[in-house]
Amino acid sequence: MMDLRSSGAVGRVIDEIEDPLAFMRAVHTTWRHEIAVAEGRMAKSTARHLLQIDPSEVIHEQTNDGAFLRSRYRAVCLGESVDISHLNEAFIVLSCVSDSTCELDKLPHKTLSLLLRTQLLFYDTFPSAFQSIPYDAYDLLLKLLGQFDFRVDMDDPAYSLEHDIHAMELLSLSMELLLATMISSPWNVEQMLRAQGLHTIIEITDLCRQSQTGWVSEGDSTFDYIGGLSVRVLLAVANTDVGRDELAFEHQHPMKKPSIRPVLSIVSDLIHQNVNDVNINMIILALDILSLMGRQEAAQSTILTSTMAFWHALQLVIVHGTHPSKHQLVCAALRCVRVLAGFEGMDAAPRPDVQNALTALVPMWTPTFMAAKSPVDEIVSIVFQDLYVPQFIWFDDMRCEVQAYLDTLLEFQVPPQSFYDVARQFSFDALDGEPMVGGIFLRVYKQGPDRALPPAVAADFCEQLLVFLYDHAIPGRPRYDETLLALECFALLTETSAPDVERSCLSSFSEPPLLHALGLFMTMGVPKSNNGGFDVDAVQRRDAATTCMRALARHCDDATVLAPLSPFCQDMLAMAELQAGETDAPLACLQELCEASPDIAKHVLTSTVWITLFAMMIQAKHYVTEDQHMAADTLRRPAAAVWYALLHGSDDDDVQQLALERLKLLLPYALMQTLVDDPDEFDDEFEESAFDAELIWNDHTRGDLRSHVEYLVSQPNPSFPDDQMDYTHLDHGVVVGDFYLDLFLQNPEATSLRHPFHIASQLVAVWQQELANLIPLASQSMMSPPFSLPELVERGVDNAGLVNKLTNALVFIYREYVDVKATVEDDTTLCTDLMHVLEQCQTERAIGFPQTCVLRLMQVFATNHTFDTAAGLQALLMPLVRKHQDPILVLDIIRTILETHLGKPKPQQAFDALHVVRELGMLAVVMGYVDGSADMSNVRRPAECQALAISISRMLQPLDLDPSPVQAAPIATTRASLPNMPTEPPRPSVDVVPRPTATPSFVRQLSIPTVRSSGRRSMPANYPYSRNHGMQSKPQPPPPRKLVSEVSIDSASVDHSFIAPLVPTTSPESHSDASDPRTSAAFHRVDEEGSEQDASEYEVDIPSEVEFDLHNDQGMPPPAEEYDL
Repeated sequence: MMDLRSSGAVGRVIDEIEDPLAFMRAVHTTWRHEIAVAEGRMAKSTARHLLQIDPSEVIHEQTNDGAFLRSRYRAVCLGESVDISHLNEAFIVLSCVSDSTCELDKLPHKTLSLLLRTQLLFYDTFPSAFQSIPYDAYDLLLKLLGQFDFRVDMDDPAYSLEHDIHAMELLSLSMELLLATMISSPWNVEQMLRAQGLHTIIEITDLCRQSQTGWVSEGDSTFDYIGGLSVRVLLAVANTDVGRDELAFEHQHPMKKPSIRPVLSIVSDLIHQNVNDVNINMIILALDILSLMGRQEAAQSTILTSTMAFWHALQLVIVHGTHPSKHQLVCAALRCVRVLAGFEGMDAAPRPDVQNALTALVPMWTPTFMAAKSPVDEIVSIVFQDLYVPQFIWFDDMRCEVQAYLDTLLEFQVPPQSFYDVARQFSFDALDGEPMVGGIFLRVYKQGPDRALPPAVAADFCEQLLVFLYDHAIPGRPRYDETLLALECFALLTETSAPDVERSCLSSFSEPPLLHALGLFMTMGVPKSNNGGFDVDAVQRRDAATTCMRALARHCDDATVLAPLSPFCQDMLAMAELQAGETDAPLACLQELCEASPDIAKHVLTSTVWITLFAMMIQAKHYVTEDQHMAADTLRRPAAAVWYALLHGSDDDDVQQLALERLKLLLPYALMQTLVDDPDEFDDEFEESAFDAELIWNDHTRGDLRSHVEYLVSQPNPSFPDDQMDYTHLDHGVVVGDFYLDLFLQNPEATSLRHPFHIASQLVAVWQQELANLIPLASQSMMSPPFSLPELVERGVDNAGLVNKLTNALVFIYREYVDVKATVEDDTTLCTDLMHVLEQCQTERAIGFPQTCVLRLMQVFATNHTFDTAAGLQALLMPLVRKHQDPILVLDIIRTILETHLGKPKPQQAFDALHVVRELGMLAVVMGYVDGSADMSNVRRPAECQALAISISRMLQPLDLDPSPVQAAPIATTRASLPNMPTEPPRPSVDVVPRPTATPSFVRQLSIPTVRSSGRRSMPANYPYSRNHGMQSKPQPPPPRKLVSEVSIDSASVDHSFIAPLVPTTSPESHSDASDPRTSAAFHRVDEEGSEQDASEYEVDIPSEVEFDLHNDQGMPPPAEEYDL
């Protein structure tokens, strides 16, 4: 076979090979052929026997260029019976095959060397060509490796394999070729394992290791070099899944020689060496093999239980982590540690015991950090950094302590056991005096500035803190001194990691709850009375526990977390009394807890805590000294703030309603509502005296309330409503709910209601109830005149007077307080209820006083859309038909409804007014009041009644399609009533008296205001006051002149700028507007002689009956002159 590496003019021969795979197959074929030829050759022992060579003469076989063999060949040929052919073969065998201690396939050394070198050259020259290509000569290569004799002859080292130059050369080439094949393709590892070559490799590795007392150098020792190759072959085997499985159970294989150690023992022995530049590579290889084997669960368990590899690898990291020259060694050791602890490898099982032990020795290497697949450099560098953070304190002294402890473990070869138990026996002396709970250094965490903890760590820290506080709450406990620092840390933890604190508290099912630890420090060591003596330590811890509770209330979103603190509400009030005048922190804490937790608020309101809190708010307790009194006075406003939190802080409506019910038991409504609106103003209102329709409050009532509440506080179980505050001794006439009705009606204008809507609601409820009782009693015959209020009283209807008072109060409130009226219209069904009650009165024939009360309220809400219906007009027509006592009231309501209806655009009108009026015959009834044909003998102000009827007729007249005007009584028409009518020149035969004021030269287009013109938005096209009316009608002759006494002016629908001024009257009440609130003059009337008399309450039905007679001409002097109207 020619030398492939020979060089020439055209370069190397191997570079001209185009198909290296085919050439490699040819090499394998040649190898097999040479072996087949060698198998037929004579053995050397047989050849020596034929040539009659003694063992002592073997050394002369290859000397003197074969002269010894040739002389012996000639000597044997001279003998008798010689087989020349066998003799020639023996000569050839001994002259061609060099002597060796190993029989290697009976091939010459040069032939084997050439075959092996050729294959190595191809793998080196064509690496890509042989990648993933199976090697098909493993049977030959492994057979060759199995023929080497690794036994060491201690008596004669010269006969050892190491001193056989040719054998060692072939062994080196064979191992190099085996490693090259396995590196080129992982499939070759499986083929090698099928060929049963693993045990041969292990045997070579072990014998090479045992032949030396220590690894010298791969360059100086052939055995070391071959051993290094064998270790690299084992690394290639461990780098595959199949190889790891074989290595894990290789010691159990039946072909395993008992004299050969297991792989783990061989590899572990390598990492025990002293680290130096000579054998560092072998240690790295050994660590890599352990790392790869540790990915298999069975091998991982074997490594941990039978070797000290874990502690060795950890020691290498700690000792050599800062040496740049040992970086590869440190990386290999760290990989081994991670794999054995279960942080790497899909097949390897996590080892919590090993992980906890690792964290105990190196606190920064937490399971979370190690499992995060951080870079190796980052993991190593953190070990050699000085840290001073809440989770870790780490510096040089601690590293030295860990290194010394590992040296001790490896020196004494501690038998494998629970890794965590071994690590737990170690403690850092450098951390003595540094308080730590749950793996967090309390002093470092308090100092900050970085308090951010991972969620899992924060939750665990919270639980451990509360357990620690609960276990060491008694002053005699060993770590009681650290509880103050722990309380401060819990408050900071709640502020920075509130969700984690919530999760920790909610996931704990301990009994009692963990948060009870805070209550223990709040109450333990507190003196029973404020006698001047106190425990400083207990006070500090009490304040810290209060701070913790306030932090929980501020930062925890889940209210159920705070529920376990409910039993300590009474203790907070006790502490507030003891600390009165110094701090209001307990009450502030209770306020925040009530705002944050409905459970705590319910506990306060359902237990006796609320009575104590109420007594504190009004200072019900009597004190002996002035200092105690002044100190208790400082708690009133904070206690009021707690009540405000109970009323508004919680989103639970039940809590708010329950708080209102509790306050109603003891406080008047006006004071209670002040507390609801503004707790800061409540204290001032409580101490101020009042005497009005809503509140009668003075020193006497305050004293009674305080005495009663003090009595309730002394009772163990007060019962309500039996023990509620009684204000019935304040007898000031009729009282309706929270309202002194008679006191209000004495002078309503001088009363400014604090809560008009609440008062109106109570009055309406009582009014509806009393009216429902009155209607059946006021039923009468339809032939008799309607019953008035005095008649009902004479008949023994007791509640008629109360209904009258309620009606008067309601009318005044709704007219005086516009916002209350608007709220009632928008948010209640009062208008609808009024319609139903009016219909009920007509159905049950209560057409007198009850119907009047309903109509008076309807007059206030007449502009409401509820009455703008045909049914509403029909219900209002019935009182006119049945001769109601006050037709002015009914006509005013009808007029307002029609104004509201006609003021809407046509599409928005719910009914046809003309059609309804015709069907009901309303126009005829109204015209009866216009022309005077109706019975107005009992009408007090007939002029006003007539004016209202005229106004209604004018609104209805344009709706009629009949062009003929409505026949009515002669009515004086002013120029202002017809602004668009053309003015004709006066007749020459008539003397025209000039107007008192100058007539303008132009006519302004003005809308004519009415009493309730605010509801109008537009006018019908044919409305009498519209600008088109004068164009559609024929010019009218000027009306005849009349005296003022003969004219009835509709002052409610005519602008005063277009009419002549009225003659001044003697009564100033005649100029008042009908829509103004009723004054105190409503309770008086003027007789015919002009003297003022007190009116009976039965005669004063509505305010309009007193002050709104604008057209009463009785008692007026005749005019001195006529006016041209």
